[in-house]
Amino acid sequence: MTKPETPLGLVKFHRSTNNAAPVNSHPIFIADAPGSPKQAQPGIRSACAAISLSILLFSQLTARPDSTIAPAPQSDWGTWEGWGASLSWWANVFGDRNDMADLLFTTNYTTFNGQSLPGLGLNIARYNLGGCNTAPAGGDRMVSSANIPPFKQITGFWMDWNSSDPSSPGWNWSADANQRLMLLKAKARGANRFDLFSNSPMWWMCYNHNPSGSANGTDENLQSWNYQQHATYLATVTQYANTNWGIPFDTVEPFNEPMSGWWKADGTQEGCHIGTTAQSTILKSLRVALNERGLSSVGIAASDETSYSQALDTWVKLDGDAKAQIAKVTVHGYEYAGGRRDLLTTAVAGKRLWNSEYGEGDSSGLSMASNLNLDFRWLHPTAWCYWQPFDSGGWGLIQSNPGDKWVGSANPKYFILAQYSRHIRPGMRIMDAGDGNTAAAYDAGSRTLVLVTINYDTPQSISINLSNYSTAAGPIRRWLTLAASGGNKYTRVSDSQLTNKIGRFSLEANTMQTLEILNVDNGPAIPVITTAAAGGLKTTLTWGPVGGATLYSVKRSVVTGGSKTTLGTTITTNFTDTTGIPNITYYYAVSAWAGGYQTANSREVAIASHGAPTLSGSLSLPGKEVALVWPSWASDYRLQSARKLGAVQGWTEDVLAKTTNGTVISCTVTNTAGDARYFRLAR
Repeated sequence: MTKPETPLGLVKFHRSTNNAAPVNSHPIFIADAPGSPKQAQPGIRSACAAISLSILLFSQLTARPDSTIAPAPQSDWGTWEGWGASLSWWANVFGDRNDMADLLFTTNYTTFNGQSLPGLGLNIARYNLGGCNTAPAGGDRMVSSANIPPFKQITGFWMDWNSSDPSSPGWNWSADANQRLMLLKAKARGANRFDLFSNSPMWWMCYNHNPSGSANGTDENLQSWNYQQHATYLATVTQYANTNWGIPFDTVEPFNEPMSGWWKADGTQEGCHIGTTAQSTILKSLRVALNERGLSSVGIAASDETSYSQALDTWVKLDGDAKAQIAKVTVHGYEYAGGRRDLLTTAVAGKRLWNSEYGEGDSSGLSMASNLNLDFRWLHPTAWCYWQPFDSGGWGLIQSNPGDKWVGSANPKYFILAQYSRHIRPGMRIMDAGDGNTAAAYDAGSRTLVLVTINYDTPQSISINLSNYSTAAGPIRRWLTLAASGGNKYTRVSDSQLTNKIGRFSLEANTMQTLEILNVDNGPAIPVITTAAAGGLKTTLTWGPVGGATLYSVKRSVVTGGSKTTLGTTITTNFTDTTGIPNITYYYAVSAWAGGYQTANSREVAIASHGAPTLSGSLSLPGKEVALVWPSWASDYRLQSARKLGAVQGWTEDVLAKTTNGTVISCTVTNTAGDARYFRLAR
């Protein structure tokens, strides 16, 4: 959670391209602060001194007029979990403010400092578990940095290491009253996801008793003998919050940018450098501590690294058991336009992935929109959280100096975020918008397609092409924000219409527009495989019919989630694969074709192919009847018999009554006394 003293890299896509290249191949434009180097570099976040932007260095783009946004109907980048903000510093000061809670955690309009502002509708509140306390422990006291302002010192609950019993005098549950109060206000207004995160362990767990960091910022400051104590602290507060505050934390994050080197003893905020070996140990200890308190349903999040590149490096270095404890991978967006978001996404596939913290000093919101769109397109998070909504200069959505309790007006970036957060709502499916400057989401319940698109330097005429959708009737509801100090701020503008699934609208320079397109069906349903059965080397699949489908493609792979090879197509709702190899597990999926385009693959099913079936027999005395049994999965095998073995044994098929009972097939053969008979199963 560092605050770069320089603003960020701003990436603007040429709408005439398909934006298929990796993120770091796109041009980077730097919003530059006076006297600072032209690079997006991390530093320490400062909420006291306002940062002014004097120049935005934008290259002029020669965007093609009448460029096209064509969302992919069946694309699926995850179900949106929501928008959020960290409480921490601003809530430590303003936790009793109902109007601030209304602005963040409702969609109601609220009058704030003379402005009527649309509520952002955030549903995620991130609670900062503090590491500071002025009470002595074991004869020692906390060492404070001379540079940390009091409002950034979040008071912790565990005062004395001599007792881990939360009911003992060593715990002060009246601490951190304001931040806890804002947490409850968020819940009362509809927030439904709560995360606990730690910037620093309790001061007495640190080698130098300073919760701002070590002397040089790169030495580990959490005492090795307190790894377990840190896990105990996190789990105990999680349990207490659930029981006594009515706050069910969804996940617990034990670190904050732990591999960064700027957590120094003379720093301006809480922080602690924790290496990946220590992280692995703590993650496993935390899982045990949560389970011991009956909190097995509470997930662990990690590691809140400052950048996509560092998050990937940390993930690679965590041990396998530690990774298995992580339910949600969290990363901060302070690498801005740099880094390979897609590499992190690939590395943590199968885990929930959030951008859990973002902030920068561009008050216009253009940079935030640029990086948010990069996240949607390459990172594929299912939630996105702003750091401090009330902060100084351009860092705040609303200008504020919490240190002296001053609050000013909303920056344009507040309204830019409203374009996203008020329209892309939890439960929607995030989609490929087909355009790097646009985010897309679909609400199946209301049959609404949402497009949030931004334009930069040059006015443009934009076309929306929904010809790949089975239904796209409209109308189109629109909201507009001009990312400048004057002009429209989240203004509802006149509706537009679709003609033959095509819509057109204009965007002025540095303008964001949200479009809610009503009465949209995103194509046929994805097939659902209902039965899958292996019969030797033959696998038979059946699935439910899909309305409007004229053809189905059947695919398989040898690894789960892997790229699948198409085996064939069929107009029916069943398919038999006879090309398997014995004793291999195959992963099958089905897609449907309708209206000229193909749906996404169904959920895969795993089927293990069999080797040759085993035939067993028993002779009943006095020796004329032979009872034969073989596996029921081999129902397509034929029973054959011969009088002798050899090259000319003359196998013949026996047409006999067979009985299937559960997992076996059986039949009885009557034999002539004294005759030798040989039996086999053949295909």
